[in-house]
Amino acid sequence: METSHPIPDIHACDPYLIANHNHTLSPKLAGEFPSRLLETAEGMTPFSDRLARLALLSKNVHLSDEQNTILSHCLDSIESILDPRQGLTQEIAKCRPKSVRTECAKVVIPDVPSIRHDSTDVGISSTKLASIKELTTILSEVTELGDEFKKRREESLQIYDLCNREIRRMTRAVSVLEHDVHELQTELWEETAEREGLQGDRVQVAEEWAEAMDTT
Repeated sequence: METSHPIPDIHACDPYLIANHNHTLSPKLAGEFPSRLLETAEGMTPFSDRLARLALLSKNVHLSDEQNTILSHCLDSIESILDPRQGLTQEIAKCRPKSVRTECAKVVIPDVPSIRHDSTDVGISSTKLASIKELTTILSEVTELGDEFKKRREESLQIYDLCNREIRRMTRAVSVLEHDVHELQTELWEETAEREGLQGDRVQVAEEWAEAMDTT
């Protein structure tokens, strides 16, 4: 909320802000100025900081026309002290837009927090880059392992196919051998039967011959 503050009369202002048109202090103030300056020099706030603070305070203050006039006179006096080119300064001040005056009155303060944030961001960026590099390396290794696994899988499939082929071939060979064995067994049995038959006939002939001899 904007508030109105009373501003003292220009004649009640600090006498050190009042100068004549030749940019020199009045004789009365000239004699007092050195001694007062020595008394207040120690621990005195720089006038640039005071002006900057007043510029910041003026943003939130609503002034009446009379107060604006008084402040304008005070500012003219300050400008006449700080700038020896009084006429040029006043002309510039008259022609200067209000927004420009406000912008010129702003204090440029180093943004220390932003610098800290920048440092933090740089640290975070470095950490991110390191993490990305590490992840990229891991991804490359995983990709190589995947390719190697595919090769091993293809080799395993080829070996499995060869084994199946060999098993089928050996199965057929065993079947053929079993058939041959069965045939050999059959032939052996037939020959054995024939041999036994021949032996039986011979025994019978021998018995008959022996009986014939006995009867004679």
